[in-house]
Amino acid sequence: MRGHLSRVGITVLAVSALLLPLGAATSSTAADTAGSDGSGLRAVLAQPPKLERAGTGEASTQAPDGGSVTAQKVTCPKGRYDFNRTESCSNYGTKIDYYLNGTWRGKADIHVETTVKLNPRNRYKSTYTAAMTLTNPPPTVPEALASIATVSISCSTCTATSNPGPRVLIPGTRQTFGMEVSSPGRGLVGEGVVLRATIKTPRHTDSTANVGPVFRPRCDSTARVTDARTGGCVYPQFAPSWQLSVNDSNVAAVAWHVDWAQRNLKHAWGVKGKGYPLHRTFDQALQRENRREACVRGVPRPPNSGGQSCDEFPMAQTHEGASKNADYSCHFLNARQNSKEGSLRKSFLNGQRVLERDAFWVQVIKPSGAVAPSPYRTSDVGLLGPVGCGQDSNP
Repeated sequence: MRGHLSRVGITVLAVSALLLPLGAATSSTAADTAGSDGSGLRAVLAQPPKLERAGTGEASTQAPDGGSVTAQKVTCPKGRYDFNRTESCSNYGTKIDYYLNGTWRGKADIHVETTVKLNPRNRYKSTYTAAMTLTNPPPTVPEALASIATVSISCSTCTATSNPGPRVLIPGTRQTFGMEVSSPGRGLVGEGVVLRATIKTPRHTDSTANVGPVFRPRCDSTARVTDARTGGCVYPQFAPSWQLSVNDSNVAAVAWHVDWAQRNLKHAWGVKGKGYPLHRTFDQALQRENRREACVRGVPRPPNSGGQSCDEFPMAQTHEGASKNADYSCHFLNARQNSKEGSLRKSFLNGQRVLERDAFWVQVIKPSGAVAPSPYRTSDVGLLGPVGCGQDSNP
């Protein structure tokens, strides 16, 4: 490996010596050899190809204790892009074409990878990274071996707070360009953001193109979500999934109720790929009305319900709650678990910066062969709402 790099280094130095010093490979130098009509030596970095989505990114995973939810990392095979609530990536091949007086004279192939890690708790500290590799076989144009790449951020309101600097593109060597990006201010901002690469090849015009797809993050400083002094950024186009496990003693009673509701109501509320997403609301009046309709107004409290509280699905904190939607379920179940699920869900949605009317999914984790408690073995919607609320057998 060391011998290979040494030979590459000698080749780069030899090409540079035969042409121009690296420091002279600037736009002004290129202008002397390339006319505005396309004459002279030109380098053209291709724009990214159309990529297919990998579809591997999921926003959340349930920890064994049910208390902490962590983001999964998105992965991008070559020719694909992907994103979840806080990360994005792309992976593809591109090229630099070289022309002399309008006639194509050769190319250099480049492998490009991009990764973005948005910070949902600090809008001033997201990380953008691009990696470029001059692939083998080597370029068919000798000057390409002395090409220098720089990468910058392109957006209307964001700023890069660190600069990765230029890198020489060496065949087989992965050159990484990382930068920290800030979204100044405290207002809600959503805009297209993309990395841009500029290639400087001796005696040729500079060439600039996008590196990776254009993504549209949203940055905000909503006080009721996280600390307004730092705010955070997410990809709002991705709806995160709140997960509940029937084996988690903290929330099992709620998980079984949600499972029953998603299987038996007219619509599979919150089931990704099958039903409709839920949409969060912070409107306290709407939340109260949703609770009244599902659990208070004309709903008799079951006997022997001490230690239980009424749980409704879709949740009262959504625009799909009972006051707007007659297709709901209610059930009296363990009050401690009911309260715990609500606090965990609030923490998760805040951590994912799910704002007013933002969509999210609800996924019940149920091992194969798991047997539901007796109240959930019926398909009679009348037993669990909206006509009346059901009750767990063990308060």
